[in-house]
Amino acid sequence: NYYNKSNNNNESTSVQEEQVQDNKHNAALAKLNEVLDLLITMITAFPNINETQDDTNIVVTTSQLLFPYILHPNENIHWKMIEFLGKVNVVLLEASATATDTSSNDSVNHSIQQTIADIICKELKEKKLIEQMLQFYHDSLLMTTATSTTNTNNNNNNNNINKKIYIIELWGEIIQLIAPNINNSRMILNELLTISKDAFIHPSDGVRIAMFQNWKRLFNTIIRISRNQQSSLNNATKKKMLQLEKRLIQ
Repeated sequence: NYYNKSNNNNESTSVQEEQVQDNKHNAALAKLNEVLDLLITMITAFPNINETQDDTNIVVTTSQLLFPYILHPNENIHWKMIEFLGKVNVVLLEASATATDTSSNDSVNHSIQQTIADIICKELKEKKLIEQMLQFYHDSLLMTTATSTTNTNNNNNNNNINKKIYIIELWGEIIQLIAPNINNSRMILNELLTISKDAFIHPSDGVRIAMFQNWKRLFNTIIRISRNQQSSLNNATKKKMLQLEKRLIQ
């Protein structure tokens, strides 16, 4: 009897500990959801980056803190992270597009873009996130056993495709984020490109279309960087010409 009571007590304690852990996990998940919702709302409401330090800190700090959650096991977090990273990319793209030759924001925007690119590259390398992305993508190849029902197979296949599409969308957002540092990130870029090898020949239309759309984003990003670099060179040349003209006039 004592032995049975002892076993029952141990089982009860184990169940209680599991419940505590579940409660903590759910609370942390709810908090992460709340933070993402708030940041997405803020970026949507205030899409312009000004030269103030507060704006810079918000964009840079939130990107640094939240980027490691890109492979969180919760699917809802996945798509909120895609939405958040997409908002950051749109803000940076618009800031780059609206900066004028004489605007003091030009150098500030470039600095923010470069800082975020450096953060993302550092996180990818230090936390080996690309290897995890590849593992996540290829794990979704796993199919159900032969004894599974047709409905279960269909559900699992849809889930596998959703996982692949998520990684492909994440691939596109990351490439845009590291764009300002792309010349120094060729190893990272090459690793990311391995994902496309399977995606372009995948039997699912959704996977192939997602990969094609994100390749278009890659090309557009490269073209934009080339134009920005050319514009910077032109601006530098103009300044040198003006300085030379002033000297000649004096």
